[in-house]
Parts: sequence; structure tokens; C-alpha cells
Amino acid sequence: VLEEADKAAMFELYDRYYAATDRARFEADLSKKTFVILIRNELKVVVGFSTLSVHRQSVENEEIDYIFSGDTILDASRWGNPTLLRAWFRTAGALKRQLGAQRLYWFPIVKGHRTFRILPNFFCRYVPGSEDDSAPELIRIRDAIATARYGNFFSSETGVVDFGRSLGHL
Repeated sequence: VLEEADKAAMFELYDRYYAATDRARFEADLSKKTFVILIRNELKVVVGFSTLSVHRQSVENEEIDYIFSGDTILDASRWGNPTLLRAWFRTAGALKRQLGAQRLYWFPIVKGHRTFRILPNFFCRYVPGSEDDSAPELIRIRDAIATARYGNFFSSETGVVDFGRSLGHL
């Protein structure tokens, strides 16, 4: 359970780097997450965080498990420091161990280039980007998850979730 001071510190950090923010929307989204990764400096001040939750989705009569990433931010003074990335992958690895042989997918909403740059460095297959035969399978999975989560706000042609007005952008 997060302390109110941690939630306030997370929102302050988020608000510093994102435009079109809203505290109530931030906390409502946070309440839907299963895990929160907090990065603190030597003074115990929150300098980064990521949120995620695990879900199951039916895709063409197959049940798949996926991690949904929520907001992730790292103070500019820590850019290049791998602590948050390592903590995220440790969490994802622990979740994968619990699933055993079952595949686990990552469904992020990418708002910035730093997140997108993670894909080719840590994943063999991803969309957009994979040029191999797995792309159609990954697109079907992406489309099923995004349609279930976002309905008409998701375009399978572009792969973009668009709410019309910003609900938070870098």
C-alpha cells in the first residue's frame, strides 16, 4: 500500500515532466495498477517510478497474459541511470517465473522515444518494428488488447490510441 506522501511525490514528479495532467485521473489510474516501482535518491526522495498490472486477454480463442505498463518517469538528473529499468525487468521476470511456460507479453502505451528505444535493446519481437513472420501474430495480440481496453479510441490501422484531447503527454 502506497503512503499518501509517496502518491503526492509521484504526482509531483509526473506533473513536472508531463503536460495536461490531472491529480484525480493520475490517482484513479494508479489505483488500477498491481505493482509500483519507486526509485528514491540518497535522501529518500522519489526520483522515478513505474506502474504496471497483469491481465489476461482472449485472442482468437487463446488466453494470453500481458503486462500493462502505466506511467513511468525518471527525473532528468537520473537519465542514463539503469536503476529503474533494472527494477522494471526484475519485476517482469518475477511475474514471468510465476507463469512458467505460459508466454507473457508487454503492452506499453509509448509516449516518448526513451520507452520506444527499449524495444530493440531488450526484445527480439515487437510491434511496430519486427520485420519477421511474427509481426502479424503480434499485431493480432496488440489489436485485441487495445480494442478491449480502448474501444474506438484505438485505430488498428495506425496502432495509435487517440483520445482526441491529451490525457497526459511529455
